[in-house]
Amino acid sequence: ILFPDHATRIEKEWVARDMIARGEHFAASAVLLKQNGGHGYVWRHNLCQAVELVLKGLLLLSDFDAQWP
Repeated sequence: ILFPDHATRIEKEWVARDMIARGEHFAASAVLLKQNGGHGYVWRHNLCQAVELVLKGLLLLSDFDAQWP
């Protein structure tokens, strides 16, 4: 996905913060699955997705233009 060259600093920050929020949602789903007897592979997968998204979001917050693929 190409990010628009004309995006403002605030818009780039929104993208990074949205990625962090999605990671938080994956973490919440992992906790709920584990608490309610979800399959081990599923809640662990969601937990890994959460870590990946949060870390990517933090990298984007640090320097969006250098970190965006």
